[in-house]
Amino acid sequence: MINSLRQPSPLINMLTYGIGLVISKGAALIMLPIIANYLAPSQIGRLDLLASIGAVTGIVVTFALHEALYRFVGEESDFKKRFLKASEIFSLTCVVSLILAAVLFGYINSGLGDQFAFASRTELNLILVCASLEGVIGLSTAWLRMQDKAFTFLAISVASTLLQISLILGVLFSSPSVEKILMCGVVTYIFQITALLIINRFKLTFTNISAFREYLRYGWPLMLTGLIGFGLNGAERFFVAYSTNLDTLGQYAIAIKFSFAMCILVQPFGMWWMPKRFNTLANQGRLKTVEVTQLGIIYITLLTVGVAFAAKAFILLALPETYLLSAQLVLGTLLFSWFKEVAELLNIGILHRKATRLQLWISVSATLIGLSMMWLLSGFGVWGIIGALCIAQAFKAVVVFIYSQRLTHLPYSLGLFLFEFNVLVLSLLLALSIQNVWFCLAIAVIAPVVCCLPAYRIEAVRHNVQALRQKLIGKLGILAGHKPC
Repeated sequence: MINSLRQPSPLINMLTYGIGLVISKGAALIMLPIIANYLAPSQIGRLDLLASIGAVTGIVVTFALHEALYRFVGEESDFKKRFLKASEIFSLTCVVSLILAAVLFGYINSGLGDQFAFASRTELNLILVCASLEGVIGLSTAWLRMQDKAFTFLAISVASTLLQISLILGVLFSSPSVEKILMCGVVTYIFQITALLIINRFKLTFTNISAFREYLRYGWPLMLTGLIGFGLNGAERFFVAYSTNLDTLGQYAIAIKFSFAMCILVQPFGMWWMPKRFNTLANQGRLKTVEVTQLGIIYITLLTVGVAFAAKAFILLALPETYLLSAQLVLGTLLFSWFKEVAELLNIGILHRKATRLQLWISVSATLIGLSMMWLLSGFGVWGIIGALCIAQAFKAVVVFIYSQRLTHLPYSLGLFLFEFNVLVLSLLLALSIQNVWFCLAIAVIAPVVCCLPAYRIEAVRHNVQALRQKLIGKLGILAGHKPC
């Protein structure tokens, strides 16, 4: 009983992880005005392109072995066996990362890497160091979460974020350059991995070769899935860079950060709803599942609309005039981010029927359409790339909805979908034309309220609103000296 009292509740753990996520991801947005005042758009474009190279390299180097940790360690109940398997996967991650990093290091420094005209060998090597450590860090933090060490996770996240911010501020105030900012990332990664190794105390073990093969067989399809996802969430940077210039890519990089902020704000709802949606479908029925899903769509839309106006006001108010294009681009990036979040929310039937192969083919098709459209529309510049992403993400959302409905029909209100989409499009068009900061801030409050209007049609919401109204009337009656009826 004492141990159970000492264990934090799942809600506390979820909130702690959420705080860590907001701090680590939100730091980039907080630092944005400072970085924009010290770096030119072309430098931010280079940083973003190098970060994209690091992301795709990290997907390959990590080999999705942190997913193997969830699969093979999660099913064990004995702690010693769990720790042994975790140490095996940790050892395999180190070996795979070292081998692939050595191959890529040879490629970069042999002269073949000189084809990356926008980056020096030193910058590419710094990115490679971060990517090669990504797998070990991801696996180590996953092990912390599996042990419910939420506060340890939070402490490492906060310490790493503060260290990186301090280092970047030091670089910006002294002699700002892309190379030195990348060095700040390397130092932060080394600090993070050192702290995690001291806390987790994994043992290097290479005796169970058959288990290694099993872990790799499990990891490589997930690694390919990650590469497919990168096609619509990262690869567009290369199209923007090569069809326009690094200045425009820097503007796009600023815009996409606000879309990421919207996605981060969606995550608390996802963290609450995603684990329980199938249980709700089984035990409370389809109507309850539809109600929550439709509330989720309203929530995503109001966030998107609110961020659209707030982001434009922020860029106009806080960033130099050289970044004014970002205030326009953010409206396009928010549109395809909205489609992406809605597709994930509507993906109930496919996952409920465990049709994972269908899910893979939908992702592959959407990525191929996106890459093809980006190539075809690259002549229209950055807006052509954004348009291609909107088409691909809209295609994915529609196809996911159709097949999910075929596998598990849910009685959604199509009128609600159309209302939310129309409000979204009209709001984005309005934000495109507004240039007054204070008007943007005012609409940032009003427009989300309009998005919430269909929520009153949902029975549970209407019942709660009516109950709240009765309580309020009762309290007002008591304050006025009258007894409630």
